[in-house]
Amino acid sequence: MMKLYDLSNSPCAARLRIQIRLKNLPVAMDEPPFALCSSEFLEAFPPGKLPLLLLDDDSTIAESTVIMDYSRGDVSRARSSAYCCDRLCS
Repeated sequence: MMKLYDLSNSPCAARLRIQIRLKNLPVAMDEPPFALCSSEFLEAFPPGKLPLLLLDDDSTIAESTVIMDYSRGDVSRARSSAYCCDRLCS
């Protein structure tokens, strides 16, 4: 199952949570397990930013608009972003 890491007070992540719930997408939602900007956080979340979507193959997508494109199935648009995961960009 995919997992969305975000902060509950983030307006960018709020639109993702709304889209996930409205579409009943199989995405778990959680806050990051490490303090923001800590070495553990940067190691676990290489882009160093939230929200971040962890895909089933452990690759990631950062940037809320790109995550929204991906969750809508618009993979070609998500590929064009500098924040997409390696799997999509290849």
